[in-house]
Amino acid sequence: MRLVTYFDEPAVSEAIDFLFGHTEDITVAKTVNSSGDIVHAVQKHRPDIALLSLTPALHFGVLRQLRELTPGCRVVIWAHSIPREVAHQAMELGVRGILPRTCSTELLLKCLQKVHQGELWFDKELTASHLTCSRISLTPRQSQLVRLVAEGRKNKEIASELSITEGTVKVYLSRLYEKLGTKSRFELAQLGIRHLQFAGNDGAFKHGIGIPLRAVYVEPQGSSNGG
Repeated sequence: MRLVTYFDEPAVSEAIDFLFGHTEDITVAKTVNSSGDIVHAVQKHRPDIALLSLTPALHFGVLRQLRELTPGCRVVIWAHSIPREVAHQAMELGVRGILPRTCSTELLLKCLQKVHQGELWFDKELTASHLTCSRISLTPRQSQLVRLVAEGRKNKEIASELSITEGTVKVYLSRLYEKLGTKSRFELAQLGIRHLQFAGNDGAFKHGIGIPLRAVYVEPQGSSNGG
């Protein structure tokens, strides 16, 4: 199994290279520390899997390019946490696995092996929500609010921009958290940064499309994984 890996933390990158260097049947063809180098590295080295750390610089444009230019490469995202809607969008763009950064070495290797064998590796709850998800449409005002949060605007600035009170901004934000499945302002901002460029003229945020999946579910350590 040949890998291209992306990490923006040199210490983590070196640790992963060391791990795979002592793992039978895994070869790291290239490790990159800049998201701008991912597509070129995958095109040049033609790995079986691209293991990519989820960072602010890893936007959906990179995933789209990988899907279009190197369809034979399976992508696995390694993330501290990932908002549900961001995960759904990544799944639509061909990501074959999403793995928490808190997982064990054993689970990381098992994920890569399963994905290499043609299976998928997603959290059970995430997969279930993806298969039953629908299309969420935002009103022009809601889309505007998400954009302003993504720009880092404070409530006072948003209130001034939209000609409403700060109290109303808080109410709108609470409703958006619930509607979009986000738990905090930070997650909403992440969602806005990653999704608004893909929203249609109607302000719709597209979720999963209900594709049939043969998924490998991440279970707690000590439990078996179903395929």
